[in-house]
Amino acid sequence: YGGKSLGFGHKVSHSNRKSKRTWHPNVQNKTVFSEILDERIRFKMTTHALRTIDKYGGIDNYLTKHSHEELNSMPGSYYKDLIHNKKAELRKAQRNAVAKAEEEEFESELKMEEAEAAVAA
Repeated sequence: YGGKSLGFGHKVSHSNRKSKRTWHPNVQNKTVFSEILDERIRFKMTTHALRTIDKYGGIDNYLTKHSHEELNSMPGSYYKDLIHNKKAELRKAQRNAVAKAEEEEFESELKMEEAEAAVAA
């Protein structure tokens, strides 16, 4: 719920009598889009958490920059782990693509050198 919880206090009548009461957080059912997972995720979240997600630039950044204790939510922790694993896969794929491109570039340079050597001979 973005750090929000029940609020406690007194309801004060006109005669200044005080009786205990609670304030509930403004919880809404919202569907947010995860760019990394490429899917929509349904969460129960407070409007405060929704504003914070906008501030961080999306649910992916919000979940990755908060610890499991700060999230205090089973679905939040679950999707945090999914996003973390997906980011690791994407980084690995990107490294492999860069290595493959460098290897192809090296092979093409080698072929050009061999062709130049053949022309010179």
